[in-house]
Amino acid sequence: MENYETLTASGKGTWDKLYEVKLVTFTRKYYSYDKDKTREIIEYCIRFCNRRKKCSDVRIFSTQEERASFLEKNFTKLNLSPINTPESVLVKYPLDDIAGKELSAITFDIDYLQIDFNGPRFNCYYQPLIYNGRKVYDRRDFRYHKELCTFIGKKVSSIDEYLDLGLLIEFEDGCLINVPLKVDETHLIPEIVEYQGENNAWILWQVGDPPFE
Repeated sequence: MENYETLTASGKGTWDKLYEVKLVTFTRKYYSYDKDKTREIIEYCIRFCNRRKKCSDVRIFSTQEERASFLEKNFTKLNLSPINTPESVLVKYPLDDIAGKELSAITFDIDYLQIDFNGPRFNCYYQPLIYNGRKVYDRRDFRYHKELCTFIGKKVSSIDEYLDLGLLIEFEDGCLINVPLKVDETHLIPEIVEYQGENNAWILWQVGDPPFE
């Protein structure tokens, strides 16, 4: 997956306080594992910062119309100048922090599975698939817990999201942990997996979110 940000306008506006306001377009490009399929997801963001109070906030919308409506309802004295030649900038994928880290602990809870990488961790509300050597294990296999624990101490070589597979964590020995992100109605809660990382990084994947709807 690739993440791009494009600054399209900046200026000032008042929402109880005076803020510096920026309009940003987020573009996420997803690929299938063999790269034969691609899909883009575009979102529209407002970033506003009050320097005097040193506070900032972000709002993200699915359409430009939703963003414009939010600005109209909440901001006064809004003065934005468009960027004449906006440039898309490739931004770091938060999960890249996992690459090079060892899987340090696995916690089995009644409601979820926690996978820890010496700080950054995943809470899996949908049990992942395990590719250990030539064998594949799912939660119905009686050897599942034992096989998953063999991953402790292994170092991550790469991590990404794929249209056809979902979240895929690959280790240096070729073994894989795969969390499907397109799940069926048998999954009874909205959450699939949650990531808590360094520098307050946080991602939540939910049932029906694009591009895995």
